[in-house]
Amino acid sequence: MHRWFIALLIAIGASNAWSQSAPLPLEQLLWSGKAIPFYGTPSSEESRQLLALVREGNLAERMASFTQGRMRLRHNLAVGFQDCGSPNAFYKPANREIVICTEFIKHLTGLLIERKAFFAEQPPEVIGQWLLGILWVVYLHELSHALIDLNQVAITGREEDVADQFAIWASLNYINDLGMLAFVPGIWYFQELATSQRLKDLPPEMLAHMLSDEHSLQGQRALNFACWVYGRNPEAGRALTRFVALSEARAQRCESEYRSLNYGIQSQFRKTLKPIR
Repeated sequence: MHRWFIALLIAIGASNAWSQSAPLPLEQLLWSGKAIPFYGTPSSEESRQLLALVREGNLAERMASFTQGRMRLRHNLAVGFQDCGSPNAFYKPANREIVICTEFIKHLTGLLIERKAFFAEQPPEVIGQWLLGILWVVYLHELSHALIDLNQVAITGREEDVADQFAIWASLNYINDLGMLAFVPGIWYFQELATSQRLKDLPPEMLAHMLSDEHSLQGQRALNFACWVYGRNPEAGRALTRFVALSEARAQRCESEYRSLNYGIQSQFRKTLKPIR
């Protein structure tokens, strides 16, 4: 494993605290939604083991507690893990729930084991920490979708891009301060997906489908995440820009991009975010 990834765990440092000085309307003060953890019923022995793994770590409870402590919710939000039939994670508006599929955990575990040479110089628990970090980035992405729906957050442009921006912002301003590193495993994961996509080898119809998707391409997501981390902390984020091969021209704009992102998230989600104490 590259040494600079480990150094980055230390180099990022504490986040810049922010506060909300403007008083909230009475409506927001009366929001009483709760984040409620859940675990689905396993459909196989494999999924039982995967659910037992996340249940043992109280992961649904931790995600719900984080959400309850940091966000105002207009309505209750269920947060949990269950079988889905395919590796996925999503927010389901009809049920007001965020679901992380056991098949997705299996997919991540398999990918990390396949890339074990990347972690060869590190103790075995690092792979578990990497898995946890990726799950947190994915959760924060889906949480953004939930907040936009539940709290009627006004946005412009593609919601998926806003969700990515929220995920990296929350990773830097919240999760990092809890002693967990999420954005580095997240960037690694998107870079891995980008490498496996091999766009130049895809048939035209599949390429057109991917380019038409509401999500940015996986490589773009890795580049964006690295840019925003670098924009927040150039000294610590430089290693990430090298890892994803971010162009120097883009890197020069990253600090400005992060300032805009930071202002935009705090403005759009002002009624939702509780101040950092």
